[in-house]
Amino acid sequence: MRKRWCTVLSTMILLLLVSSCSPFNVVVPPASYSTETALVVLANGGYKLLDILPVDGFEDVVFDAMVGVFRLDEEIFLLYVYKSEEDEVKEIWKKLKKKFPFTSIRISFDFPNFGKISARAHGKEVVVWRRGPWLFLAEGGRGISKFVEHVQRVYSILR
Repeated sequence: MRKRWCTVLSTMILLLLVSSCSPFNVVVPPASYSTETALVVLANGGYKLLDILPVDGFEDVVFDAMVGVFRLDEEIFLLYVYKSEEDEVKEIWKKLKKKFPFTSIRISFDFPNFGKISARAHGKEVVVWRRGPWLFLAEGGRGISKFVEHVQRVYSILR
């Protein structure tokens, strides 16, 4: 009986920790937002939006997205935003996951309704996350973690 209670208690604690840990925090804008709006709302907190451009993917993974070019001090960050049907987002997600060798991945989790990858590849920091119809890819150098935190914070306010 005592063993069962310990198992139940430890499972509850694990679920609490997983739900509150920042690596598992995957926040996206409301579904009613366009990709352009999802980028424009991020131009605050010192991050200046320099441009929004259409792109046809990331490296050799093809998807029609918009990319926002942001600057904070002297650092430049790119944020790719893709919105589509959830099944299409999952297919692109699978292709993007294969782009990063196991040794370069810092954080990786993939659940049925959301996922997140943080990796260092080709001298750049890359963070990819998805939830529902949204897929985001942030790329930059130093400070990419703080940029992603900024994006997540802004989107959590909008929800």
